[in-house]
Amino acid sequence: MFKKDSFLVTEDANDILTMPELEFKAYKRTTEADGISMPDRQAIIAEADSGERQIFGLVSSRYDLVHHKDVLSRYFDSLALMGGEVDNAEHKMSLYKNGARFELETRLRGISVDVEGESINPSIIFGHGMDGWKGLSFELGAYRMRCSNGMVIGKTFSESKVKHLNELRVNEVMASAEKSVKVFTEDLVPFWTALAEFDMKVEAGDKFIDDAQMDLKLPKRFSDEVRDEWNSGRSRVTGGRNAWGLYNSFTSVITHKTEEKAVERRKELGLAIAKPFQELVLA
Repeated sequence: MFKKDSFLVTEDANDILTMPELEFKAYKRTTEADGISMPDRQAIIAEADSGERQIFGLVSSRYDLVHHKDVLSRYFDSLALMGGEVDNAEHKMSLYKNGARFELETRLRGISVDVEGESINPSIIFGHGMDGWKGLSFELGAYRMRCSNGMVIGKTFSESKVKHLNELRVNEVMASAEKSVKVFTEDLVPFWTALAEFDMKVEAGDKFIDDAQMDLKLPKRFSDEVRDEWNSGRSRVTGGRNAWGLYNSFTSVITHKTEEKAVERRKELGLAIAKPFQELVLA
């Protein structure tokens, strides 16, 4: 029942709500140390119908436990009310930490922009944890259709520390979704366009990769894979080499060479690599 990691891609929200990995009840229990009860320190326990149990984490007695399914139901209800831009959405669900956390990426396929001859969709990245690690978060992502490249923008446009479902209001979800579209069109598209207009020779790209490896303390293996992607020209669409192709060399490696289960690591890398590119073209 409890898997270390689970993934699902679907257009139907009900497919996610009925995932077997979400079929468990959760409760808190007071912990003990050397036979002494610790009422202010409680364990979150998830229990399947089969009786199998999993400890999700330790939290304070004040922690309000909210089940993933309740959060997801509220989220999908909110999107359904928006209609239009989210009608043609695709959802990628990632459950990790033995089911204690999830990240749901909703790709808004009804919205598309063109950068150097290719289409890119915005996506909402919605996260939740049942282990005390985080509350609810909304982040902005993008999906490069040409190579199924999920570009983690690393820009948090709304983050909620809410721990109780009653405070997850429908209008909050809707406002976050609408804000993601605004940030996408007003901030990111001009940035990407600037990257596409910034010519860059192979040697300059190699130096950029070397500098990024040193400044961001990137693993050598990761940098080598980015360099291979860049030198081969696989991330180039049309025309000469430019910073857009180099940026996508990085995001392609993050998407396809980072382990699927490493949700937080992909987000961390996406956040890290965006900054030097912004400094390159927007300085």
